[in-house]
Amino acid sequence: MSVLNTDKTNLNGDTNYESDSFTRNQPYFHQRLNINTKNKYQQMATIRNLDDKWIQIQKNTFTNWVNEQLKFENETINDLKTDFANGVKLIKLVNILQQPNSKVNKRYFKNPTNQHQSLENINLALNAITDDGIKLVNIGNVDLMSGNLKLILGLIWHLILRYQIGKTKIPPKKLILAWIKSVLPQYKLTNLTNDLNDGLILAGIINYCRSDLFPDWLGWSRKNNLENCTKAMNVANEEFGIPMVVTPQNMSSPELDELSAITYLSYFIREGSPGYKATLKWIHSYIPDEEINNFSTDWNDGWLLCKLAYKMGINVAGFPNLDRTKKEQNCKAGLEACKELKIETYVTAKELSDSEVESIAVMATVVQFKYTQPLKSINEKAKIFLEDSVNDAIVGKPFNFRIEYLESECKNIKTYAKGPKSSPAVGTERQGLGNLKCHFIPGETGVFELNVVCDDNSLDGCPIIINVKPDTNKIQLIANEKNANLYQPIEICIDPRGAGRGKVIVTSKSPSGEEISSKVDERLSKYYALIFPNEIGNWETKVLYDNEEVSGSPYLFQAFDPNAALITGISSNSTYQINKKISFQVDVSRIGEGKFHCQLINLRNNESYPIEFIESEQKGLYDLHFTPLDPGQYRCSLLFNNKHINELDERLEYYAETFTVMSKQV
Repeated sequence: MSVLNTDKTNLNGDTNYESDSFTRNQPYFHQRLNINTKNKYQQMATIRNLDDKWIQIQKNTFTNWVNEQLKFENETINDLKTDFANGVKLIKLVNILQQPNSKVNKRYFKNPTNQHQSLENINLALNAITDDGIKLVNIGNVDLMSGNLKLILGLIWHLILRYQIGKTKIPPKKLILAWIKSVLPQYKLTNLTNDLNDGLILAGIINYCRSDLFPDWLGWSRKNNLENCTKAMNVANEEFGIPMVVTPQNMSSPELDELSAITYLSYFIREGSPGYKATLKWIHSYIPDEEINNFSTDWNDGWLLCKLAYKMGINVAGFPNLDRTKKEQNCKAGLEACKELKIETYVTAKELSDSEVESIAVMATVVQFKYTQPLKSINEKAKIFLEDSVNDAIVGKPFNFRIEYLESECKNIKTYAKGPKSSPAVGTERQGLGNLKCHFIPGETGVFELNVVCDDNSLDGCPIIINVKPDTNKIQLIANEKNANLYQPIEICIDPRGAGRGKVIVTSKSPSGEEISSKVDERLSKYYALIFPNEIGNWETKVLYDNEEVSGSPYLFQAFDPNAALITGISSNSTYQINKKISFQVDVSRIGEGKFHCQLINLRNNESYPIEFIESEQKGLYDLHFTPLDPGQYRCSLLFNNKHINELDERLEYYAETFTVMSKQV
């Protein structure tokens, strides 16, 4: 036979019964009592009466709850103070609660005839309770036999916590509040006493469980406390089988105690309850491709929680390529994602990964996703609008764009522009609510990257690639030669003049269509190129500056060949008589396009004399005539396109004829 336990210490569990149930919060009571605090004795008496009333409500609730369990043994109790005195009904209660793994020793005194047997029965029940992991202190078999109501109520509360609500480190009040707030976001719930009196919360919970029952619950009058509670609790009993462990009269009473309310509400959220099933139904609709049957083992590997967070717009590390064998690691990632959504969590990663995790704690966490707004995508938070073409940006000119953003979502917006060798500052100007006007001025040509960052996340489409071109209107092409001698180089100059550094390409097209590239050299911030004409005729030279044709391009010129000129009818170092006409011919038809000109120069005084020349019917063939009037040495200078033909050929004697004119006939 067991030794009787008559030691007394405090009840210990998830909720401190004596402090929570028997010590009322003084400010709360002063508010409720609304009595004259000057009358000390009247105040104390009133508090005592009120306490008696809420204790009676709690006693009634716990009695009803016990009878709900004992009905499976066709037993009932009428008075908690006396009906556990012999231990028989307590043993039956514990045995029912612990099924199918009852710790109760079936050998007990079914009809105890003395105190010793009654104490042994009570001790047997208490031992079964502690063997099931419930730590009981400050209660012994003598307390139950003597009818210590405070301790008996405390014991019943621990049985409710363990077997009705479930093992959890989080106070059940917090879990139930969280669940109700999540399923009824349109109703502001602050407590589990007075806020329940008008019956609207009960109706809302019932309607959440089945939306056709009370679709108009928000329109109910709060003044009809008893009517509302009666209506709601009757429907809960008829439709869901939820027992009225709290009566409608007590539920609508301002003296409703918190533990009675928690006991009744737990029928809506425990495993298999209407609220449990409704929440499971919502999860199925939200992630229909997943098979979810519970709020315990199906969540152990963290996959479902990570998927919920991912669907809400959270970038969950590793998802969807999670190693589902790393349960605790995945659970930790999911719970951290919950924090980003400001979802309060009621389990640790270690607890969630445990197959024995309490479903109410998981459900209270998961149900918050139902009315949590998904995080807005970065494209919903902010957008960039380009006012200039990405292909037409010009060095030295502003590139303009706008940023439209939600100020409530974007706490910090940063803009960056980066070129090949520079990072120009981006200027921003606020144009109104959530609107920024921006620009940057590129100082060089080439590819620039524009990036806009909202709260450390780049906007969609960033970085934007911008091709910055030179300002070709500023570039000066210096090429003065319109006519060029064959095989003699022509130098052209390209002066950027602030257009920005760029790649210069010079290509010349010959009369026959051949394209010839010229080497480009840079000297003192200018570019130079030499063109070597190798054909007679019209040439066209294009100058590109970073693939943009500069002003003045194409450069056009003509090339001619002085070696192709032919002089007949006059010879070098000859002697002629004054006042006597000298005639000869010049054939420039094979030199190229241009103008022919000639003059006579007296080498003694360097005076020049015009020579009469007439183009014959044959194009390019000229007849020349002149009559020397003074004796002396003369030179006949021939020019083509204002250039001396003799300067372009080695056979100078054929093109710069020198002769002597005598005063008398030779």
